[in-house]
Amino acid sequence: MFQQAGGADMTSHDIEGTVISLELEGLVFDVLLDSVFTSHPPDWYAGIHSHGEFEVHYAVSGSGVMHAGETSFALEPQMLCLVRPKVYHLQTTESGTSMQKYCLRFSVRDSSTAASSSQLTAKDTILQILSRHDHFCARFVSKTEELLHEIRNELHKRELAYMTQVQSKLAQLLVLTFRALNQDRSEKTAALQSPVGMRRIQVMDTFFALRYAEASTPADMAQALHVSERHLNRIMKKTYGCTFKQKMTAARMEAAKLLLVNTSMTSEQISEAVGYSSPSSFHQVFKTCTAMTPRRYRIVRRENMHEGPAS
Repeated sequence: MFQQAGGADMTSHDIEGTVISLELEGLVFDVLLDSVFTSHPPDWYAGIHSHGEFEVHYAVSGSGVMHAGETSFALEPQMLCLVRPKVYHLQTTESGTSMQKYCLRFSVRDSSTAASSSQLTAKDTILQILSRHDHFCARFVSKTEELLHEIRNELHKRELAYMTQVQSKLAQLLVLTFRALNQDRSEKTAALQSPVGMRRIQVMDTFFALRYAEASTPADMAQALHVSERHLNRIMKKTYGCTFKQKMTAARMEAAKLLLVNTSMTSEQISEAVGYSSPSSFHQVFKTCTAMTPRRYRIVRRENMHEGPAS
């Protein structure tokens, strides 16, 4: 760790998994920059997943569809999408097409530094923006894309004082992001996270995103985190508000919902794809979670999609 002007700390480890802390209007943002941000591969695919932090997707070229919660919407160039913690989401593209984008994740917490009246106003606005919806999109200005490219170049070149440059550009990027999202307000309270567990949450998010189709156990995750299973139970409750089994079931059900609506796979095929060896077990769990059979869910959701929003 080393200290930067303005009182913010940042880590300067490898690019993959780097967490940079910066202060903005009485709030401290712990921003995770990993390989997905720095390389933004056009065909990167993580499957249905959720995170313990906020995630912002910045589309720079191509087109795709973002599925988040129960809704889907087009993701086009110069669009950003903010997804709140614990919201399951998935990006898809048409066959033969691709999309290039940047992704970054961040948590936010109160600063220990006393804030001025103007900072308090901005702080309240930012917290209201972050707590409005499970997910929402906005158009971003061209300067946003320039900053994304500049941050990526700084991280790759690693020239003298490059982390100072990254921190400064990240602060500008967040300001432009919040300005783009500053529309409706709500009375909810934004979720606050400590930076201490950022890397741990990253491991957990990746585990559920990539291994929901496997016969994974709490022992497997505990081993990945280098903690005991008892400690894992406490971490799960604090991070996701549920047990390992409940979180794994939720991940499988969200994946199944997307496959039911967006593919022609049979219920038996989907059952196997999301980690169930018995179609009857999948059918029972799905009906318990949704109050509908897989077949009924597919019919209802597709009918709703064709009808569109009520006028």
